[in-house]
Amino acid sequence: MTLTYPSTTSVASLDAETAPSAEPGTFADVANKIGTGEIADWKHGALVALARAGASDVHMVIDSVTKSLRIYTKFERERHDLVEYGPDEARTIFNAVKAHARLGSQHQASEPADGRIMLPVDGYNYRARAVRFLLVDDGEKVVLRLPQLGRARPLVEFGLTDENSRALGRMLTRRSGIVFAAGPTNEGKSSLLRAIVMELRREFGTIMSIEDPVEQLIDGVEQIEVNETNGAQAGYAAILEKIVRADPDLLIIGEVRDRDTARLAAQLADMGKLVLSTIHATDGVAALRRFVKLAEAEPLSMLDGVRGVVSQRLVRTLARTGENRYAGMRSVHEILTKTDDFIDAMIEGRSSTQLHAIADANSTRFSTNLDALIAAGITDRAEAIRILGQE
Repeated sequence: MTLTYPSTTSVASLDAETAPSAEPGTFADVANKIGTGEIADWKHGALVALARAGASDVHMVIDSVTKSLRIYTKFERERHDLVEYGPDEARTIFNAVKAHARLGSQHQASEPADGRIMLPVDGYNYRARAVRFLLVDDGEKVVLRLPQLGRARPLVEFGLTDENSRALGRMLTRRSGIVFAAGPTNEGKSSLLRAIVMELRREFGTIMSIEDPVEQLIDGVEQIEVNETNGAQAGYAAILEKIVRADPDLLIIGEVRDRDTARLAAQLADMGKLVLSTIHATDGVAALRRFVKLAEAEPLSMLDGVRGVVSQRLVRTLARTGENRYAGMRSVHEILTKTDDFIDAMIEGRSSTQLHAIADANSTRFSTNLDALIAAGITDRAEAIRILGQE
């Protein structure tokens, strides 16, 4: 297949493609209004304002010692403290958010609890995922993963180099198998997967997705939302077991994260379906090792249908004006194309270093992408070191 990307894309021309969608200063304005109390509705208003400004998550903590409520957020990887409420009002605010997210009472259970908050914006109900933790001495914490608001970004806006675009296109030419989008948490894996689906949707008859949660609607895709809080019958594996009867041509699995989901994904690929999914891993080698480990199965049975892995990381871009060193973020990629040599090495139990050496013969690399960005003055060596983990 042929992906739509600029055939003469230069690094410099993509400089602003992943800059924050909000106008300059918007996040600072929102943070200031929250700090002064101008925005104080934590069930809706504050969360929507932060999501619009580009924040990725909100952390609400009942301090074990002071019993006060501290709220901070993450924006472009940095922590920003927003506001602190004293003990007299801390529990009222905190419990209201928990109830809204259906996270249960403080003493209901000692284990973490999952929930979600619906955020109606511009006529659509976005989902903010929530998780609750109990801390020592009656402390408690809720983390809210904010949704990406607005339109789903097309693949052309992800800054894939020509080399990476061609490698991804070759993997997606086959109409069966598994292609993974890999990366750590908050690296844009789901957004990348949606962009790939948007690129493919006119080439397939029936496209179905299983997501937790459905963050954005995609025209032409029949989307199913996982609801594991209602028991196993609404989970990934239970839905996958039945979805084969719907005979999808293209299936999107929001995340492979347990044994049953991994095994069923491999089975569907063996049945001639094209399966796209995300997986939490630092790069392609780590992704395929984790896939096999999750399945608790032999490497050959799990990897035979895998086409490859596109890994994505987000790097901060250098600010052109102002006091801050960085402003905005953009994506960098590397793509691992699976080969028989790689499967043989997995079967033989080769080390991670050996697997990377074998994979490099048929992979693009983060370092190539990053070196080009550094040379163009878009990011710096410190960001490259953070991604690559080396001097």
